[in-house]
Amino acid sequence: MALNFPNNPVDGDIYQALGRGWKYNGTASVWEALIRVNTAFDSDDITSGTVNLYQNPENIDARVDTHLNQSTASASEYLKWNGSDYEWATVPPGYTDSDVNAFLAGGTAGNIVTTGYIAGPATLTIDPAGIGDNTGTVVIAGNLQVDGTQTTINSTELAVDDLNITIASGAVSAAAANSAGITVDGASATLTYTNADDRWNFNKDLNVSVVHGNLTGDVTGNVTGDVTGTVSDISNHNTDSLSEGTTNLYFTAAKADARIGLASINNLSDVSTTGVNSGEVLKWNGSSWAPAVDSTVATLGGIGNVNTTSVANNDILYYNNSANEWQVESLSVLLNLAYTSDQYVGDNTTVDFTIPLGHNVNSVLVILDGLILPPVDYSISGTTLTFTSAPLTSQSIDIRYMPV
Repeated sequence: MALNFPNNPVDGDIYQALGRGWKYNGTASVWEALIRVNTAFDSDDITSGTVNLYQNPENIDARVDTHLNQSTASASEYLKWNGSDYEWATVPPGYTDSDVNAFLAGGTAGNIVTTGYIAGPATLTIDPAGIGDNTGTVVIAGNLQVDGTQTTINSTELAVDDLNITIASGAVSAAAANSAGITVDGASATLTYTNADDRWNFNKDLNVSVVHGNLTGDVTGNVTGDVTGTVSDISNHNTDSLSEGTTNLYFTAAKADARIGLASINNLSDVSTTGVNSGEVLKWNGSSWAPAVDSTVATLGGIGNVNTTSVANNDILYYNNSANEWQVESLSVLLNLAYTSDQYVGDNTTVDFTIPLGHNVNSVLVILDGLILPPVDYSISGTTLTFTSAPLTSQSIDIRYMPV
């Protein structure tokens, strides 16, 4: 029986036929009989050659080791393809916090976009260039809300576009806004709102060029310009503080003497000199004083408590309280009578001052800081002179007592 060997065999090919194994000898170009077999055989019956090697762990390990080259590997290295084979390489370092910090501190980072918030230490500083010299500009492109309890601005110049600044924002009532205002540090100067009187209150003097509206309280300094409205109280002033006008003239002895010298007794509204004759006197007729014959032929000296001793021309009759009688004296002497006085200093509290017994408001002259007070500003009871309001602190008080 003819054998049908495979076409185009190569050296080493195996073929089985007629119970026999055949191997092609490429050198001799012939098929050579191997051993006789009655059944099929496999690679376990043939020893591995040097070219066509059997697949076994040793061959595989050797092949893998050829590519992995384990003998050159170091701990923690990994396999890396170099384009033609695998090689061992060091694991590249990860991107650590210090790497991020160094990158951001390098000044080359661009815009940072986040969907969360920026957290930091207890004190977080934003420092635009130049770094560390408190220069540059931080721009908040939107609204700024500060939820902390204190906002400190160390700038030397503050510019605000808002036309109206709200203080005590969120106060639900005037009481809640009490003491809101502005304080000037160092000067302890304040402008505050006070709920009790619903007013702005300054704790320092106010210097303004023009004041409009009502003014309540003390005014220190000159008042120049027109004053309209009603002045409710000028008790702390007297005529010595007001210059004399041209119509309402102040009393002086010279003016009074001049007026008396030009006047006649009939200038008095209830005196008539019509039909007067020599030796007549003025006598009250029930409605006015009129000339009449003196039927009593009495003299002042004949009255029990009138002393006309040493009377002279132009003398004046006055009552001497110590002598308990009316006496006569010249006007010049009366105007230069010696007086006694007491001096005190006001304390803004005391209103009662002790004086000698026997005086009344008509025999006492009270001078406060050089100004003579009218009797309506004080009263006398026994040995006590009482002011209607306490003299101010450090005001000089001069109480002069006329002879009585």
